[in-house]
Amino acid sequence: MGRRGLIRQLLLDRKNEQRDFFEFANTFRIQELLEEMLEYCHGIEVLDF
Repeated sequence: MGRRGLIRQLLLDRKNEQRDFFEFANTFRIQELLEEMLEYCHGIEVLDF
């Protein structure tokens, strides 16, 4: 599964008590997306607006 790994989630009830735990494959490419954005934006001036 490489760098994507697994996403782990807890299911809580109204009292904030754990009811279930599950995990699934991270297919969202979050790490790859962040790396691509850093590469794409390299050299672009950051402005506070």
